[in-house]
Amino acid sequence: SMGVGDWLATDAEVDLARRERAREEWECDNFLQGEIEEMVHLYVKNGIDEASARRLVNIMAKNRKGFVDIMMSEELGMALDTEDKKPWAHGLVNFSSFMVFGLIPLIVYIIVVGADPNIRPETVFYISIGTTALTLIGLGIAQSIVTKSGGMLKNAAILLALGAFASGLGYGMSYLLAYTTGVTLE
Repeated sequence: SMGVGDWLATDAEVDLARRERAREEWECDNFLQGEIEEMVHLYVKNGIDEASARRLVNIMAKNRKGFVDIMMSEELGMALDTEDKKPWAHGLVNFSSFMVFGLIPLIVYIIVVGADPNIRPETVFYISIGTTALTLIGLGIAQSIVTKSGGMLKNAAILLALGAFASGLGYGMSYLLAYTTGVTLE
């Protein structure tokens, strides 16, 4: 479901960017002076004097594609590569990540129980929690390396905290469901 959700969200983001580009292009073709005034106002609002802003925007407006790109970025706050995103690839990466990293606690459970079928369930549960925590910490570190964002410990701590919150929420909901319905899996 997470992979499908990512696919759909990215697809909607790409569609929005394409619609906004088409709108900005139409406005440039049909109301160029209005677009120029919008950009002048934006630059003045950001501290550029009006005469300089007007000169700058008039120069940029001579290149329609470049001007539309600038409006997409500066006026609408959209990344220029948004339209190039591949929703299916985002969904596949998300799905694969959930499958790989979601299997780690289950694999640990299978290995531990396979090694000692008489092990107490609580022990297996705590071992699974520990390996999940280590996995989340590793993911946080990997995220820092891949994105070159630094702050490895910060990213690891954030992922660990979010994972603990999500797990606690799931555990709490199952407890609440069992409490309110009287149905347990024991």
